[in-house]
Amino acid sequence: MLSLLSGETLQGGSAALAWAGWSELGIAYGQGLSPKDDLGGFLDYDWATSELVLGLAHRRSIGESGGWDMASRLSAGYYTNLGSTLVEDENRSDRGIEVTPGLSVSRSGRPGVFSAVVEGPITVTWKYGAGLLFSPRLTLSFETPVYHEVTVGFRAGAAYRAGAGQAPLTLGSPEFVFLVLAGYQLL
Repeated sequence: MLSLLSGETLQGGSAALAWAGWSELGIAYGQGLSPKDDLGGFLDYDWATSELVLGLAHRRSIGESGGWDMASRLSAGYYTNLGSTLVEDENRSDRGIEVTPGLSVSRSGRPGVFSAVVEGPITVTWKYGAGLLFSPRLTLSFETPVYHEVTVGFRAGAAYRAGAGQAPLTLGSPEFVFLVLAGYQLL
């Protein structure tokens, strides 16, 4: 089963993933470039903060140990905050660049694949002068096939967001995520 969240690469295949829930909506596509490397694109929208990131993602297998697959992850994209105050009263618009290093560990089994992803998004903003956001997070996910190339699952996790300078929403605060996933193996 191909997954964009796991520690196992696509190994020449391709897959798409969509997610929705608290508090994100998004889509991603990945293409296996070699047995060890994947490259893809994504669009992620956090509707609670109105933050949108459009970018590219790379995943590289770093090995397997005791049945667990491991991969390094790196994404970079254009960040924009649309300034919605629906959930966050102190929010305001901004734009910048986001770079996210990470690591995924997964184990495939009979019912599906269980994955843990640790990421450390760093966002530099510039609309109102320089600003910096840092939001380390840990998410756990489970995906299972339901019909040939189609998978469903969930992703849940926690993060802590803090920032400095003129970036929006810089006050330190915990964040939680619970998403429903739908995947499709293209090749």
